[in-house]
Amino acid sequence: MKLYFDSLSKLESFTLNIDCYVDKVECPICSKRGQLVSHGYLYRWVGGILRVVGKRILCAARRGRNGCGSTQSLYIKTDLPRFHYTVVHVCHFFMCLVFLKKSVAESYQLATNCYDSRNAYRWVSKAKNKFSQYRHFLERQSLESTDFTNVASSQLRVLMATIRGLFDKTPCFSPENYHTITQTPFI
Repeated sequence: MKLYFDSLSKLESFTLNIDCYVDKVECPICSKRGQLVSHGYLYRWVGGILRVVGKRILCAARRGRNGCGSTQSLYIKTDLPRFHYTVVHVCHFFMCLVFLKKSVAESYQLATNCYDSRNAYRWVSKAKNKFSQYRHFLERQSLESTDFTNVASSQLRVLMATIRGLFDKTPCFSPENYHTITQTPFI
């Protein structure tokens, strides 16, 4: 099932017509078909404004349906699940880190305008955890890490070369496109 959508209108179209997709859409938990119903919106404060960032669907176990009762979140591609910042902030962070060769703390400050850089190291850690997925997405192309000789950590050096490869070798790459293509969060 598709988890990331290009816009709110496409997401709403999918969830409002979910009964039309009875033979195509199944619950990811119980694998039953025809039990999913639209369950409401997901909201997030972005720039002081409460915005819709996704919708929730429910595998219904009421009113003649025999689903498992689990819920699934569907997102607009500009949103990252369980993140305070949007994809734009994360993209800006990695572009400052990789292309401008700023430190992790400086990149985080430029991307988020926040001076406390604790989350920056969490973002790097999450990117390290997704390293194999990034390499798989690049189809194991050889990447040069020689541009990052000033980085002390060898793991961070290889990660930065991989992220640079994502931006350089993939036409029109952005974390939003990564969401749409792989249906997994960028970080």
